Amino acid sequence: MSSKNVEQKNIVTHGRKHTIIGVVVFIILLVLIDLSPFGGNIRFYSKWIDCGQKPLIGIGSGFMNVNAQHYHEAETFQIGLRNQNWYCTPIEAERAGYSANKNSYEFPNLKAAGEMDPFEKKLIEEQKQQR
Repeated sequence: MSSKNVEQKNIVTHGRKHTIIGVVVFIILLVLIDLSPFGGNIRFYSKWIDCGQKPLIGIGSGFMNVNAQHYHEAETFQIGLRNQNWYCTPIEAERAGYSANKNSYEFPNLKAAGEMDPFEKKLIEEQKQQR
């Protein structure tokens, strides 16, 4: 084997090592970012396991409070900041004050279960405190 072939083999091996190190560092950075407050997919997937199904996510009322605070099925993967308001069932989300409809406050699961919506509960509690 000539010294030229040995040198080329060393360059290829050296290049593979750098590639592997780069990939490992990239994966470690992704995991660290995901564990930070700027990530959240790991916490989301642990909630999915906790629920036994894909969780629902509570969404705010939007720009200038145009919509109602509502819930919907969470995206499977999201890059960046993930909302922390996850619920296993629609009734849990409605108990927390999230509507089934993004345009108006509707709580069909609470009504079906014979429960008051969160706004009625709050109103009754305030009236009791005033007495």
